[in-house]
Amino acid sequence: SLTVAPATLTITGAATTQVYTAVAQNNTFSTAGLLGSDSVSAVSGSASAIQVGTVADQLSAATGTGLSNYNINYVNGSLTITQAPLTITGATTTNRVYTSTLQTNTYTTHGLLRSDAVTGVNGLATGTNVGTTNDQLSNAIGAGLSNYNITYVNGSLTITRAPLTI
Repeated sequence: SLTVAPATLTITGAATTQVYTAVAQNNTFSTAGLLGSDSVSAVSGSASAIQVGTVADQLSAATGTGLSNYNINYVNGSLTITQAPLTITGATTTNRVYTSTLQTNTYTTHGLLRSDAVTGVNGLATGTNVGTTNDQLSNAIGAGLSNYNITYVNGSLTITRAPLTI
């Protein structure tokens, strides 16, 4: 009688690092030990994440062709999502005319994804009287901002003299 022992197949989860995209990202896997035309088409438990952080695989239940001929070893990997760049830039506002009321500079953002939002930022230049005040931008608030590495670029607010006719 002939006994054929199962071959060894190792399915290894990758150690993947990807930048935040605001959509689900999935880890990948590799195989070692497949013979002939046998194949692995899918594996359950691959790490999946949207937010910044690290998620470990929980690999199991491979599907494919000829897999009943193998003793399958699973080696878990992980998926790490890193912060995406976000720049918040204070305006260089030079056309504000004196109104005797408090005026506040504005800002723009570059790098926000999907529904993430900046709803405010500390340190915008303010002024009431004629002159120039520089921003000291920091501490943005909003939705999803922990997923970003934020760079602040200060601008300035210049209030010019109002016309007066006597």
